[in-house]
Amino acid sequence: LPFIIEQCRYSFDQISNPSQHLLVETDVTGLMLPGLCHMTADPSSCEMLLEGECGLHFLLSDYLHWLTTQLTPDTVHIYQQAACTLCGVLLNVVLLHKQEFLTANQSTFRAVLVDAVEIFTQDWVTLGHPQICLNLSTLVSSLYSRIHTTVEDDFRDYFKGCLQFLNSALVLSHHAERWVVGVSAAFLPHWEEVSDLWLLSLTELSACVVHSPVLLDTLLGSDCVTNALYTLSHVTADPSNGLIVDGLKALIVALTVTGNKKVLQFLKEHNIAEASRLHGMDNVMKLLRQT
Repeated sequence: LPFIIEQCRYSFDQISNPSQHLLVETDVTGLMLPGLCHMTADPSSCEMLLEGECGLHFLLSDYLHWLTTQLTPDTVHIYQQAACTLCGVLLNVVLLHKQEFLTANQSTFRAVLVDAVEIFTQDWVTLGHPQICLNLSTLVSSLYSRIHTTVEDDFRDYFKGCLQFLNSALVLSHHAERWVVGVSAAFLPHWEEVSDLWLLSLTELSACVVHSPVLLDTLLGSDCVTNALYTLSHVTADPSNGLIVDGLKALIVALTVTGNKKVLQFLKEHNIAEASRLHGMDNVMKLLRQT
């Protein structure tokens, strides 16, 4: 495994430095990403890949930074799969490792956060590639909630944009005297393959709120919470929308457990009681009664 990383690093250093006379023209790291995604999903092999000064996480961070210069609307057809798979590899590393590892390598993962946010800001949904944003948002939220980085303006803007992006996947409509929540036209062609990722992204973003209460104002200032409450108070869960309902419930529960008085008052004013009744959120109502 260390030999594989050495070869990936050698080829990456060649292709990422235009001033060099290329001895290697193949992006070995890009070709290896699917295999690395499988290997990092196994704790024992993942541990070996991350060992030493040439650990995989350093290469992945550098590769993501290089992608910020390569991934554009004109080149998305070339680099889309690499960007999505790279997020999967990094997500495995983040989710499988203890807080101590992430803290010890905070500068590396902080760089990952910054670069992922930079790529996220491009309008991939309009361009017909929402899966890029879903992969990036899941990675950023998962990592952010674990390294507890400082909430700066760029991250505030990211979370606001991420909420709007996740919310844009849903459409609430009225049919045959009942409310129905569905998937928007931009997401519909990809929904079967990205629906689980949408749920994970919203769940991980909800966890960020618990760890960083300063983000609460950003949440309440967006339409996402209002829309979530309205949807939950009008739509009952069924096999066709269960995943969507689960994601919205995770967001509301995360807001409730903060215990923030402003948030709890906001929830009460936006019909949280009806949403809780329809979806069996007894713990939410219990917390509200205690405040």
